Amino acid sequence: MQEQMGEGMGFQGNVLGGTMIIAGTAIGAGMLALPMISAGMWIYWSLLLMALTWLLMLRASQAILEVNLHYEPGSSFHTLVQDTLGPVWSTINGLAVAFVLYILVYAYVSGGGSTVQQTIMAVTGSDPGMMSSSLFFSLIL
Repeated sequence: MQEQMGEGMGFQGNVLGGTMIIAGTAIGAGMLALPMISAGMWIYWSLLLMALTWLLMLRASQAILEVNLHYEPGSSFHTLVQDTLGPVWSTINGLAVAFVLYILVYAYVSGGGSTVQQTIMAVTGSDPGMMSSSLFFSLIL
């Protein structure tokens, strides 16, 4: 039954899933980072930075697509990097991905914990502390 469902989705399901991953990453990172980074810049510098970021993301996605076309469906990103660039760059890439994931988790927990802390302070009038708020955000929300 599971195989039949997967076959029925075909190309459309893969495109939708990939689009959602890219959109979620871009929107999530952009909502956290871009307003903070561009707060002190003029609008033209902000627009230039966003256009440059878009161009770099476009070129990177085209390079990944080009490499991906030479592999079987289901091949991992680790396999693509190791076969294309070798084991040393595969290790560097793995560490870079782990670092990015750590930073994203830190940013989301820090931002979410701050929001929870401010909400609790506004509702109850007491300060629960940043660690408790971040823990509540991570485990419950």
